[in-house]
Amino acid sequence: MGRAINIVVATVMWCAVVAYLVVMADYVPERRSAVVVESVRIVVVDTADVRTVSREKVTRILSLNTDSPTGLPVDSIDVGAIENALAALPEVKRASVRCDLEGVLTIRVEGRAPMLRVRSDGGYRFWLSDDGYIIPDEGVFGAYVPVVTGSIPFPFGPSASGSYAAIRRADYDDYLGRFTAIEAERGRLSSELADIRGKLRAARSSGPKRFWRDDRKERFAADRLVRIAEHEAEVAKTETALRELASKKASLIEKEKKSHESYIFLTKLANFVGIVERDDFWSAQIVQINVPGDAPGSNGNPYRWREPELELVPRAGDHTVLLGRLDGDEKQKLEKLRLFYLDGLRHEGWDRFGRIDIRYKDQIVCTR
Repeated sequence: MGRAINIVVATVMWCAVVAYLVVMADYVPERRSAVVVESVRIVVVDTADVRTVSREKVTRILSLNTDSPTGLPVDSIDVGAIENALAALPEVKRASVRCDLEGVLTIRVEGRAPMLRVRSDGGYRFWLSDDGYIIPDEGVFGAYVPVVTGSIPFPFGPSASGSYAAIRRADYDDYLGRFTAIEAERGRLSSELADIRGKLRAARSSGPKRFWRDDRKERFAADRLVRIAEHEAEVAKTETALRELASKKASLIEKEKKSHESYIFLTKLANFVGIVERDDFWSAQIVQINVPGDAPGSNGNPYRWREPELELVPRAGDHTVLLGRLDGDEKQKLEKLRLFYLDGLRHEGWDRFGRIDIRYKDQIVCTR
């Protein structure tokens, strides 16, 4: 008896829930269609110490999609277009636009967290976020992160922005497209060269018929020399085109190698900055990372790669730390430098040396 009652009660409850959902399915769209926007609420979610997204830019993006949302019916506002426009900003990690039944249009934007700032040779001015986005440095926000300066071998132009991985994929896709086009042209020219050489062999092996008159034989010999010369010129022209194509292919491959190594270097640089930022001591001490010397390629070959060595500029002390190449021993080098700071410079003084070299294993070389 008790079980039957429970079944009846459960059935009645589920029927009530279904009936409520059916009623609300008709009521909410009808109610929403009558709602107009009464106010706009902009919520910017950023890190505690920096705001990468400005409310002014969000307002400007909103105005580009609708003159003034206030007073407009909710259904007339293209929420998806506004979200896409905001999400397209490199400094925006996530964006959502919602309007409730009270007429409040809420725009919620989450900004990216910058991990390093680049102000290098060649006009590069941007921030790199912790999730791998290049954010143009427009001077609208500041963050206490290491500044990277010097001759950095960037594989992209100074105006690049957006996903670092997407830029790399686009760059590699462009390389594959160019490489495929060169290979297709090489195949076409090789086939054409084989045909021309066949015609040249045929022209060289041909001769007049024995029963021809002498004047006809002379005309044939003259025409034969002309054909041979024409085919030889075509062979030389096609061979030159193939050599130029081979040189273009070699340059393209070398350029891609340099680009690949550059992306690897930037990835290692970002990982090193991550090591610095996760350590309270080093995040407070290291304020600048410099790449000294000429940019790779300035020695005659524009695509020749050599991985840069890094210099660290500390906050305390009037000296420069030569870290060297990013070879995977950065943690050990920094720990060695930490001990030297605590045990050595505490007695010698922070301004005693002008250069501290920690590139070599188990030793530190200091010069004034």
